[in-house]
Amino acid sequence: MRGLRVRAVLCCCSIGLLGRSARAETPAPGPPTITSLRYTEDYSYLRDPKNRSGAWWEPLKFIPVDSAG
Repeated sequence: MRGLRVRAVLCCCSIGLLGRSARAETPAPGPPTITSLRYTEDYSYLRDPKNRSGAWWEPLKFIPVDSAG
């Protein structure tokens, strides 16, 4: 019975580590680097509300032009 508990704990720990490493591989989108040509900056990541941080400038950088976004 004790061996079963140990295996269950090890299994849960390894699943938790796998999930953590998968999240680390996909970086969260962020503001593009500022360039001398401002029209080359891409703020389309702000289309998805979960990528927004609530900064005051975000509504100014991504303005949807139609109802589809």
